[in-house]
Amino acid sequence: MLAKRLPTILPPFTLQESLETTKIHSVTGALDSNEALMSSRPFRKPHHTISDVALVGGGAFPQPGEISLAHNGVLFLDELPEYKRTVLEVMRQPLEDRKVTISRAKFTVDYPASFMLVAAMNPCPCGYYNHPEKDCVCSPGVVQKYLNKISGPLLDRIDLHVEVTPVNFDELASSENTENSTSIRERVIKAREIQDTRFETMEEVFANAQWFHWTGITPAISQGAADACLEAVQVAQKMGITISTDLNYRAKLWKYGVPSTSVMTELTAYCDVILGNEEDAEKHFGIKPEGLDITTQGDHVKAEAFLSVCKQMMEKFPRAKKVITTLRGSLSASHNTWAGVLYDGNHMFASREYQITHIVDRVGGGDAFMGGLIYGLLTWPNDDQKALEFAVAASCLKHTIIGDANLVTLSEVEKLMGGDASGRVVR
Repeated sequence: MLAKRLPTILPPFTLQESLETTKIHSVTGALDSNEALMSSRPFRKPHHTISDVALVGGGAFPQPGEISLAHNGVLFLDELPEYKRTVLEVMRQPLEDRKVTISRAKFTVDYPASFMLVAAMNPCPCGYYNHPEKDCVCSPGVVQKYLNKISGPLLDRIDLHVEVTPVNFDELASSENTENSTSIRERVIKAREIQDTRFETMEEVFANAQWFHWTGITPAISQGAADACLEAVQVAQKMGITISTDLNYRAKLWKYGVPSTSVMTELTAYCDVILGNEEDAEKHFGIKPEGLDITTQGDHVKAEAFLSVCKQMMEKFPRAKKVITTLRGSLSASHNTWAGVLYDGNHMFASREYQITHIVDRVGGGDAFMGGLIYGLLTWPNDDQKALEFAVAASCLKHTIIGDANLVTLSEVEKLMGGDASGRVVR
């Protein structure tokens, strides 16, 4: 019901948007015979049994699919995990490029696909996981298997994740006056006008910014994303903004025909702070630890093993002031050691090593580390050791939290930083 209301609060069509949307619906025969020009944004809600061709378009005589019919409007996928995985995965590129390319032996056609994706799903098969009143009957393994139906790359392309709890009957039956769609739409229109002015140039995007961070996932997604990232780091450098990166090599994302080496070398040259492990350094830049095989280091990886990598990184990227890496030792799937090192060109700082037992979720650990490091470097600009300890403690706590967000407080991180000498994480 909430998803169906979205078109009513979105801004009205511009003439260009109306013409584009009308053409698509006319081609497929979906245009209302009494409507010469579409005046309301489309809302498409295909059933979960839809095929990948029906979703993205194609066929012997190619026609636009549901994602193109939702162009300039909303595509709603209810019960998201029930869709076939192949159906969901074909949306990854259109979500980035805002178009879909259908290729056949004799011709190739591009269909526009600039839509707002809205999806809904239960937290588990029974639907009662984290329910305030009812008990979930699903085992942890069943819940995880259900959630794993949605791939990480697809989740990365969904900007907002909201957990909605049940609304009680009294609230539903309340006669209290609420804000209607018309007034909300007016606020949306005003907000977009402000943003159009604010983001007219990249310099205005960075107004009042202290720090700009990007990851290796962004330029890996598409050429357009790589170009936007390059423009951003160039402007940030001119404006004197600190630039950091998490190299984050993802082989499955680099699929648009340009090698990561050339793209990442150009982008990383603008960075003041570089985070990456030995695999990132080797895959992106061909840099390897000198005289040492990291894969033979066993359960406890020593900080000294990365000193040669850090030195080579600084030689390749002279603008860099700090090179950082995390150190993970794997005793088992649920028991890891966790630490970090930071090299400033003269001194190698090493954090304390934590024993993380009963790991809940490793996803987001790197982002939690980088977020903690940025906070630490801004808060203690002259104390790299303290900044590093804060980053390691923050990401250590993330391993105890399900999901990709580090839902911890400042006091929790500081408490872990000041914990006992064992380094054992206690929640």
